[in-house]
Amino acid sequence: MNRLSKIAFAAGLGTMGLTAFGLAHLQEWQRVGIPGVRVVEHTVRMEGGRVIGTNSVPLPEKVAGFESREDPIAQTVVDWLPKDTTYAQRVYSAPDQFWIQANVVLMGTDRTSIHKPEYCLAVSRSAFRVRNPWPARGSAPEKRNETPSE
Repeated sequence: MNRLSKIAFAAGLGTMGLTAFGLAHLQEWQRVGIPGVRVVEHTVRMEGGRVIGTNSVPLPEKVAGFESREDPIAQTVVDWLPKDTTYAQRVYSAPDQFWIQANVVLMGTDRTSIHKPEYCLAVSRSAFRVRNPWPARGSAPEKRNETPSE
């Protein structure tokens, strides 16, 4: 091995070592910023009544023309998302039987709670459209995904 090869080898080894050190300590250096939503003290329960959190995002109880109720968080949601996730869930119902569900999922330090909305929609058995906001030339048209009704 000549001198130039040894220098290149040492530089490559040094770069790999610094990269390994950085990746090993990356989580220590990450800081969670201030949430973009207001968080208040509120007991959050899952199906079955077990307490899963003491903080929540306040969703309005009164919306013009709607009644509302707080729903417990589904077992599958609690099992799937990290333990440091903050939840809020409320269902709003109109007199004509129209209803809408509002959910807030606020991640903690574990970033695995960031995911595509299609995962949640599939678990909740909702119908949704799969679409690509930047379709490639000659791409197929949008597909319609429907979950089977029971």
